Amino acid sequence: MTTNTPLIELTAWMRGRLAERVARLIDAGHDPHTGPDLIITPLGTTGEPGTRADRSCDRCGRFVSQGCILYMITVQAAPRVLCVGGLCGACRRLEDGWQA
Repeated sequence: MTTNTPLIELTAWMRGRLAERVARLIDAGHDPHTGPDLIITPLGTTGEPGTRADRSCDRCGRFVSQGCILYMITVQAAPRVLCVGGLCGACRRLEDGWQA
């Protein structure tokens, strides 16, 4: 099995969010560390396709209107857990370590 290594150090917010997601999976009776199946979970809140929640940044909650880029990301939270979400441009720069 291949493990992805982050090219950047995760922010405190992202580390906390990933830990929260893993803790919720454990509380629900899932083992995020062993087993054959990959668990895919949202990074933030989810919404029906096309709703404001569906196009809102998972970090700051800002609505990203059509025509603007909502950056889709995936982050491995544990060996069997992949978190997927979306970030606005400002939050993506924070998470990528870019200078504003």
